[in-house]
Amino acid sequence: MEKNCIINKRMVLSLLIAIGIMGHTYITSDIHWKESDVLHLLTFPMAMSMFNPFAAIFPAFPHAMSFTEDYNTSFFRFVLIRCTRGKYILRKIFSVGLSGGIMMILSYGFIFLIAFLIGVPTTTENISEFYLNTLWYPIAAIWGGGLVLLLKLTLAFLFGLVWSNICLFLSVLFLNRYVAFIGTFIIYQFLWQALSANIWNPVYLLRGDWGYTSYWQPVLIQTFIFFIVCVLNWIGLKGRLKHG
Repeated sequence: MEKNCIINKRMVLSLLIAIGIMGHTYITSDIHWKESDVLHLLTFPMAMSMFNPFAAIFPAFPHAMSFTEDYNTSFFRFVLIRCTRGKYILRKIFSVGLSGGIMMILSYGFIFLIAFLIGVPTTTENISEFYLNTLWYPIAAIWGGGLVLLLKLTLAFLFGLVWSNICLFLSVLFLNRYVAFIGTFIIYQFLWQALSANIWNPVYLLRGDWGYTSYWQPVLIQTFIFFIVCVLNWIGLKGRLKHG
């Protein structure tokens, strides 16, 4: 794993902006804190903030464009003196994915912690209507809102894995971090609009609150997408390193 994939300035900046965008709804919305259950409090930052339209760029920003910097400065040549191409590629894919996943967990985790500490426990009597026809209702009814928060964190982590590696693929393809970053946003927006009523919609995969009958559906879909993107990154990185 690359040492600076998690602790770096871009990670801090991504976290501050993401938390600020989501947390802002707690300040500006008319919330009855003492009467709201955990999941109801969660709907404000998840559905009413401006985080979702830009969600894909946050896990991409901390480390996903690092290969472009390695390649354009020829730093990768010095790395390959000490390790094989295969190890470099695996470390790059793993480090980029881990940074994106952790970024999502930390930002979501902070917001979720506020909802968990302040909101009243979720029960079948007070659960928000928003969750009644989602996969989260039976889970919350049996285990409470706390487990729903933990499972949502898993989806957020997978989302970070996927979109940070999509940005890595674009950086390998174009060797330009600005094109890779903007391209990630464009692809995300296109899929969001094109798959507006589809379980493959990236926003639904992140939130898990539309069209799914089982928690494992968004988990397996994102895992499958991650596998495909990893294969593309392996092929792309292998080609770049071979001809670089």
